[in-house]
Amino acid sequence: MPEREKRKIMVGFDFTTSNYPAALYTLQQWARCAEGSGLDITFGVSTALSRKKVFCFEKISTVRDALLIMAGQCRNFVCWDEFVTDFVFCSVPEMLSRPFLFYRDFNYGSSVNRLLLLAYAAGCEYLVRVDPGTLPPELDPEQDGGRTKFGAIVDEHIDLIKGSVKVVSRGYKGRLAIRDLFVYENKKKEHEQLVEGFTGIDVRRQVTGGAMFTSNVPGLPVVGFGRFGPSKKELTLVWGSDDAISQILPEMSGSKNMGGVLVPRFDPEGKRKTTVEYYRGVAGMVYLANFITSGKDVVARKKLRRFFHELKGYFLDPKRYRLESEGKNKSMRREFTLTRVAPEPFLAKIRDGFLAYKELVSSDKWMRMADVLKKVLPSQIQVF
Repeated sequence: MPEREKRKIMVGFDFTTSNYPAALYTLQQWARCAEGSGLDITFGVSTALSRKKVFCFEKISTVRDALLIMAGQCRNFVCWDEFVTDFVFCSVPEMLSRPFLFYRDFNYGSSVNRLLLLAYAAGCEYLVRVDPGTLPPELDPEQDGGRTKFGAIVDEHIDLIKGSVKVVSRGYKGRLAIRDLFVYENKKKEHEQLVEGFTGIDVRRQVTGGAMFTSNVPGLPVVGFGRFGPSKKELTLVWGSDDAISQILPEMSGSKNMGGVLVPRFDPEGKRKTTVEYYRGVAGMVYLANFITSGKDVVARKKLRRFFHELKGYFLDPKRYRLESEGKNKSMRREFTLTRVAPEPFLAKIRDGFLAYKELVSSDKWMRMADVLKKVLPSQIQVF
């Protein structure tokens, strides 16, 4: 039997200054396993950083230096960075009326959309997303020809996507995608049920963006959100909006977490967040999920208020609470309020982002824009 033609895959991840060490090590490990996978693999990174940005890590002076080091770890490497975003907004007339395809500032959904477009421009058929801080599944000695579990899992994902499944992922080994760092030890299971009850997302079967989240290319976009305030800390980061949301959007019906073989994490927590910062994302998904199902702001707000009351009153452990800032009279009771966790501008950006997303997927706009960008991006994404 002749050998099957290699499938063209992009293994993609996001990159910020703070996660660079984890991102570099992650790339090294996934590149190592890619050699025996039987796949034609390009590595892609999405970042909202400028190549000229000062980068203080050991002897690296700029983001470009960091990207050059990453590029040296694998055979094929492409990047969507601030340079590419500026080029698209300034040089592609069709983008002027559709900036919501992706936003300049980092947010989970825009990162995914950039990777989908990057993979399409690079001539890949499928995108496999992994998180900085993850490792590939262990080598499988029973596979022939030096293949790894990674290659076998990707093949399985692709076969499902060729059927009726839109998106496939695995889960993390040793932790769920939802975090319970701030919850009473004896209420963690109930905390999972609380989140599921208010979002419709089964956190134990959640599609997980960093655990080999696989989609065809350019696939379907996810929801992106613009910054809700001028501060760099005021990013509209909504938990699950880049992955789990595929299980509640009608157009993404059939998306699933396969379970079984899990993706190990060497960085168990990921980005360290305060309690307010973390639950802002979860509260955002409570609001978004109920806005999706009801189409009414008043209904989504009512659900959010109920969720917040139960969360603060019964689940959060004051001894595990992380303050936003140190000072006198600071406590969970005083600081952890609904107006602080989910301020009005934050909710407004969620509404705006979802309505823009609905416009994007209600016609062939996503596919048409992907085809436009495929013609102009190749000269910009090969940055080395």
